[in-house]
Amino acid sequence: MISSISDVIKDPRFPKGSAWKQRSFQANETIVEEGEDGKTLFLVTAGTLRVTASVIIEEDRRVQPGLCDLSAGDLFGELCLFGNHPRSASVVAVTDGELIEIDAKQLRTYMDANPETGYLILKELFDTITQRLNKANKRAEQLFSWGLKAHGIHKHL
Repeated sequence: MISSISDVIKDPRFPKGSAWKQRSFQANETIVEEGEDGKTLFLVTAGTLRVTASVIIEEDRRVQPGLCDLSAGDLFGELCLFGNHPRSASVVAVTDGELIEIDAKQLRTYMDANPETGYLILKELFDTITQRLNKANKRAEQLFSWGLKAHGIHKHL
């Protein structure tokens, strides 16, 4: 869990309603859609969500594999803190639950005004992003190996 973000949400200088809001979701509800503008980040407080990405298999075939599941304490959508980026994946609810939606612009302003807290948030985000990158690298290696074997290429290496 990104504990410093939890601390920011409790700070009266980061007001509920304008800087952040609590939101419920139901199973099968799409929380964010891949490609849409990302202006908020989310902290899951209850329930399970699945991160999916659109993959083109052939010109007319598209699948949406699950990349990972998120649960209470997990953060997603954090790339919007570093500028306007389209969402890199979709997030769909697996179960009913709740999350906190945080306005990225207001969080950046808060972090600038409170650099010690801002540093702690960035440090925790860096750790989270590094863990995700390591998992993605492992998955890419496994898929590459599978592809070499599935097409018999590994015999020629």
